[in-house]
Amino acid sequence: MFLQKRLHRPVLAVGLALLLAPMAWAGTVGKVSGIVTDEGSGQPLPGANVTIIGTTLGATASDDGTFFILNIPAGTYQLQATLVGYRPKLISEVRVAPDFTTEVNFALEQTVLGVIETVEVTAEKPLIQKDLTGTTRFIDREAIQNMPTRGYQQAASLEAGIVSQTINQDLNTGDLESSNSPRLHVRGGRAGEVAYFVDGFSQQDPLTGLSTTSINQNAIDQIVVLTGGFNAEYGKIMSGAVNVVTREGGGDYFGSMELITDNLAGDWIGSKAYDYNTYDLSLGGPVIPGSDQLKFFVSGERRWQRDRSPRPIEGLGLTTEQLAVYNDGLLPNNHLSGYTWQGKLTWDLSPSIKVRGGTLGSRDDWREYRHAYLFNQAHMPRYEDRNQSVFGTVTHSLNPRSFYSIGLNWFYTERYRGDGVYFKDLLAYSRPGGNPRFDPSSPLFWHGPTSGIDNPDSTAHVWDDYLHRESSYLGFRGDYSLQWSPENQAKLGAEYRYHTLRRYRHLSPVQVGKGLADGGFQDVDYFGYKQDDPEPHVDDGLDGAKHPKDASFYVQNKYEKDDFVLNAGLRYDYLAVATEVLVDEHLPLGKDRVSLDADELEESKAEHKISPRLGVGFPVS
Repeated sequence: MFLQKRLHRPVLAVGLALLLAPMAWAGTVGKVSGIVTDEGSGQPLPGANVTIIGTTLGATASDDGTFFILNIPAGTYQLQATLVGYRPKLISEVRVAPDFTTEVNFALEQTVLGVIETVEVTAEKPLIQKDLTGTTRFIDREAIQNMPTRGYQQAASLEAGIVSQTINQDLNTGDLESSNSPRLHVRGGRAGEVAYFVDGFSQQDPLTGLSTTSINQNAIDQIVVLTGGFNAEYGKIMSGAVNVVTREGGGDYFGSMELITDNLAGDWIGSKAYDYNTYDLSLGGPVIPGSDQLKFFVSGERRWQRDRSPRPIEGLGLTTEQLAVYNDGLLPNNHLSGYTWQGKLTWDLSPSIKVRGGTLGSRDDWREYRHAYLFNQAHMPRYEDRNQSVFGTVTHSLNPRSFYSIGLNWFYTERYRGDGVYFKDLLAYSRPGGNPRFDPSSPLFWHGPTSGIDNPDSTAHVWDDYLHRESSYLGFRGDYSLQWSPENQAKLGAEYRYHTLRRYRHLSPVQVGKGLADGGFQDVDYFGYKQDDPEPHVDDGLDGAKHPKDASFYVQNKYEKDDFVLNAGLRYDYLAVATEVLVDEHLPLGKDRVSLDADELEESKAEHKISPRLGVGFPVS
């Protein structure tokens, strides 16, 4: 039995992509700890009650006045401490970061019987996060709103050690794909080595390592950027991680509406309009008025950008004819039309059991300006990116010292890339006489018909690289946390993911008119689709979709004593690529260098890896 020589490329691609893809989950809850003392004497106040306003979370100070509260969803809160004989004290603007401890100390003032007026203060953001054992940056909602950025990736790109880059696909670099959103390079690492999480679940395509998910600006509550020193709960991250926590509903209704446009600009205010538009709407609150047991948050965003990357061209000395080509200073065929939607439900089933569910999705249809197509603008490439995820988690606090959570999620991402005129109609790419090459008078540009640069005539050069891919996974996770002593918090967890991967790339779609027999589909890498039709799914046989499986287990302990922090853990990772690989890597095209026999392939072996982790933190001032 013979296999097409093309098969070794997707086999290796799947294996390498899954080996490098981040397999981890990010935290969405944090911890608050501190001490309650007498303001006059400084002595600890055992028995003081500390509560988080608007929630059922709280704790009682121990004999030495210390307290801790676990399983707090990341966000901003008000904490109140009360004790008979003392004035209640309320501290607002307390920010809780996922996976970290926020220190809040109370000094209560004695009062006479019957006077219960509350003292209210605003928490100050600490200069140093004491329990850091790796390089981490925190970006809260207020900071995001004040930044000159749009989206979580742009906000993260401003942090130290991170470089943002927007890459155009180059046919000479193989599978490198263009991206509408910034690609982040952390400390010199590759873009595919950065993990992206939203509400604890991965948003990455394992085939590319990239994320094309968009999130509404007003739906983001916190962004945590980790650039080194990962705990055991993070695995297969070679560079950095961006963890986004979205907003939740509260006991009161709230909402916002944001309209951004530059179409009001003009010469009368000394600026130029690029037709940039964003419309954002969000709403949150209780599902049933007056009851905060079931809360919701929904948001949606519509985007339209006539030029995705505007840049001034005045002062470049361009002629009138050249200015006409650039359409009054706007890059031609560089527009974007996009939507984003997000929703989350929070159900306090009981004081100890909380259920959360949500969905996040985005869709972008965009064009990419390529300078080589300046005189053939209609055939500049077009992209369509789709993302959708659904998740649900249940958290159960067994007692004030321990809790566990279980979660289930589904993630799906899809991309089309093709010619600006024919796009998904693969057979329409056919050019029996070949794809027109460079215009001899302008050898650096693909040429169009002489009748006009925007006429998609058959004499124009066609974007000769068609791509369609789909990736999805169904994941299950669970973890358990235990504060087994005042200084020690242990955590263990496990996760399993089942992937479905499909990919079709036709390097010369202009040859499809030759048909299968005449080699019209010889330059195709594909799995999960039919060879001559990348739309219908194929699930069985050698051309079927790939179903890699990965799993992980970790255990770690966090020791906190005064200013000293020690994180120690152990992680185990398992990966089954679940596809065939070459018996001899030195013969990628078979012994006859034309095709592969069945005996030249074998089932891939599962990969196992154990990773010890150790991190120490000690602020010196």
